[in-house]
Amino acid sequence: MDWDRIAHLVREREPSPPRPVAQAEIDAAEAALGLPLPRSYVEFTRRVGHVQWPVVIDTPEAIAGSHPSPGLPPDLLLFGSDGSGLRWAFDVRRRVEGEYAVVAIDPEEGFHPADRPCGARGGFGGWLQERLADALEREEEERRERLLRRVQGLEPLLAPFVKLPPGWTPGGAEIAAAEARLGCRLPADYAAFSRCFGALDWPFSILDVTEVAWVDTSSGPVLRFAGEGDVAWGFRRGSQQVVRVAGVSGHDSGERFIDWITGLLAARHRAAVEQREAARSAARVVRRRRKGPD
Repeated sequence: MDWDRIAHLVREREPSPPRPVAQAEIDAAEAALGLPLPRSYVEFTRRVGHVQWPVVIDTPEAIAGSHPSPGLPPDLLLFGSDGSGLRWAFDVRRRVEGEYAVVAIDPEEGFHPADRPCGARGGFGGWLQERLADALEREEEERRERLLRRVQGLEPLLAPFVKLPPGWTPGGAEIAAAEARLGCRLPADYAAFSRCFGALDWPFSILDVTEVAWVDTSSGPVLRFAGEGDVAWGFRRGSQQVVRVAGVSGHDSGERFIDWITGLLAARHRAAVEQREAARSAARVVRRRRKGPD
């Protein structure tokens, strides 16, 4: 297991820095239990300690202090929970992958002998990787939802100037096909924008994912997604930042697509509204002059 990566993931997300467990504390807990703790669990606690992400994982001292647990067989060592009642324990009677099996204890049904072995989730290492994968998937889904809300929030800036809803927009299959054709992943915010609004001709030409293509610049290829006159905008391979291309020169904007397009649309929308108001004001002046004095 990549313990350095796991420790980094957990420390990034813990509200306060976790304290790694000293070997003396592990030895004391194992002496109190009369049992060795799983090697992978020990390695995790030595590197990280007690955590609340991806789920609550207790220290060896806490495991020893809560054992035996009321209502559970003495050969179950509680070590974690999801914060909503679901608990996990080491089943010292059963080994998986050379370590104690991990079993789940349902908050409503409790634990039944019939759960052995069907309730076994593998050893601690495999169980931990599942929890990490689940938590990261939830984070990614939440990130996609936040991004989609930001993209959808651009609609009031576009509505006065473009037809909404658009007639056609690329879906997941078209985005996947575009990425396969281009040989790279598209920035998620640009893909979401394309999925919501398709190709636009205001405030200038913005291509959808089926139309983007590589162009050569003096600083390397750029994936062009928009253009206005002699200026174009795109992405470098593997980058999330927008690049402004003038002639054959490309210059990084330092902004991700969603920030770039939000600022640009807001400025163009404001300018267009001011221009309309100025035209209306001028028209009112002309009408008053034609009407003459009362």
